[in-house]
Amino acid sequence: TAQWNINSSINSAVAIAPKSQNSVHTVSDANGGIIMVWDDNRNSITTGDDIYAQRLNASGVRKWTLYGTAICNNAGTQKNSSITDAGNGSSIITWEDNRSGNYDIYAQKIDSSGNILWTTNGVAVCNKTTTQKSPKIIGDNAGGAIIVWEDSLNFYWDIYAQRISSTGTLMWTTGGVAICNSSNTQANPRIDVDGLGGAIFTWQDKRNNADYDIYAQRVDASGIAQ
Repeated sequence: TAQWNINSSINSAVAIAPKSQNSVHTVSDANGGIIMVWDDNRNSITTGDDIYAQRLNASGVRKWTLYGTAICNNAGTQKNSSITDAGNGSSIITWEDNRSGNYDIYAQKIDSSGNILWTTNGVAVCNKTTTQKSPKIIGDNAGGAIIVWEDSLNFYWDIYAQRISSTGTLMWTTGGVAICNSSNTQANPRIDVDGLGGAIFTWQDKRNNADYDIYAQRVDASGIAQ
């Protein structure tokens, strides 16, 4: 039965679990519906904030577990999730994760039926001893994805990226490729594919130590700056 409701005071409930669900992001399911991911603190007392996802079909009907499928409910806080299409109705999700005591970047792939395809609670995309945050993701048109984030390895925030294959294998340098490690702060990266297996990145850059400018960099399918 269709779940959409024309009454704007009723709408369609996706996740009304206890406590807060927030910071939702969506991507098309390639069949008239959407797949969405959000930060969820229903289990905050026991495991901290987690990452959940749900698919709605074209009729607005929930297709996965009631109130969402757990993408990561490991101990510690998982937050700032992002999602991209990975082909054939599947999606890849990335997030910040402090299960090791500082925030790292993790990712998980889920198919159109809600089946988790990679390691339970996610693959470590970058797990340095310093903090990584604010991941953004885009599909690589080969069933995998390219992920970019802010990285404090050099004490200021720099821009790093990693490509992950359709099977969850990291394809670029361990710890990520340095897209920009210039002086001072680089922040708020954005990403788009270049149509050749690589990507083009852009970000805010304060290397002049006065104000933010905009810079960009292309990296090929092998993770080499062009």
